Amino acid sequence: MLIENKITINKSLKDTWAFYNDEQNVLKWVEGLKSFKVLEGEPGKVGSTSTMTVEAPNGKEMQFVEKVLVLEPEKRFSNHMDGPGMSFTIDARFTGDDSSTTIVSTTDYQPKGFFMKMMMPLMKGQMRKQSQKNFDKLKSLVEAL
Repeated sequence: MLIENKITINKSLKDTWAFYNDEQNVLKWVEGLKSFKVLEGEPGKVGSTSTMTVEAPNGKEMQFVEKVLVLEPEKRFSNHMDGPGMSFTIDARFTGDDSSTTIVSTTDYQPKGFFMKMMMPLMKGQMRKQSQKNFDKLKSLVEAL
């Protein structure tokens, strides 16, 4: 299941990229993300792995293992997340200049097990809304710099 989000941020590509790729900032704009711990490698670098603890809407905590797949400074960041019930790959592409940045993010969700496969179509709208809400928060934080 694919979900695409697009946002334009009124801040330079350089500033937006730096904020987006600081793992401590991710805690500020991804709703439900409680912690981020590097397991292996240098944070944010290709091949590095981290554990992310997320609080689900039902209040339960889940852990995802993140692996950075692609890092092209000020152009593209891609990672794969593996957790209970699903895995997903996020591919974020950046374009911009000294005054604004556009991010187009595509998330490919892969459900695990029969139950999650049946639930994914019902969850798609909520997942799209949550992704956009996170990007709106990112926009407000970056523009406030």
